[in-house]
Amino acid sequence: MTIWMLGRRLGFSRRLCLRMCWEACRHDLDALQRQVTEIKIRDYFLLQKQVGHTALLTAALHRACRVWREYKTLGIEEQVFWDTMGCFPRFMGETRTRFGEYRFDRGWWTWRQLEMKLFRLDQLEYELRENGEVAIHIPSDADLSPAQVDASLALAGEFLARFYPRWAAAEFTCHSWLLSPRLLPFLREDSNIRAFQQRFSILETDPEETCLQWLFAAKPDADLQTLPEDTSLRRGVKAHLLSGGLIGQGRGVLR
Repeated sequence: MTIWMLGRRLGFSRRLCLRMCWEACRHDLDALQRQVTEIKIRDYFLLQKQVGHTALLTAALHRACRVWREYKTLGIEEQVFWDTMGCFPRFMGETRTRFGEYRFDRGWWTWRQLEMKLFRLDQLEYELRENGEVAIHIPSDADLSPAQVDASLALAGEFLARFYPRWAAAEFTCHSWLLSPRLLPFLREDSNIRAFQQRFSILETDPEETCLQWLFAAKPDADLQTLPEDTSLRRGVKAHLLSGGLIGQGRGVLR
């Protein structure tokens, strides 16, 4: 597996893949990816300014080529690799929606995929944490219908028992705006989000507001008046925010 082959398989353009091949000649990609893995989030963006987001994407895909071989050595299914590494084109697409251009700004997060700490199994992602818990993450393109969530959780149980038995009996936790109890007034009784939230016992809430990014695909400083109202959830949450309300986040443990 090469950066060119991986990039093309992930759906990146020939132009971007050629640019990454050029970046590979200019940088020590192993050293650059180690730096990304070790630095704090605020320092990541300073590094991005220094070397450019394409160089950081190149370093990440260089590491992903090695991960490909590690998956094969362990016997992990090929589809799990492609689903997990699908975070790269997904994140690039999200930045285009929010900022009007393709940009790789999530290297501070994707070290988890590249260190084989996080795997996408069907619709959901599962992060194996050193405290012994499994953190569930919800990709922006996930189907949260009950049947799909059931299938993903079943896959996770089989995957952990086979490849990571240390986490086979772990608690599954989730920390997300989707678990905020403040969402409930805006959700229909048959809502997939409501059904997903009800799978968890909510342990705590926090006021950090992330729904602008994930519900509205907007910048943190977006003018609330301009937020879209094309769904009942967006209309309800927008009105709530305009009146001074919060959505925040919830942290829960799977029942």
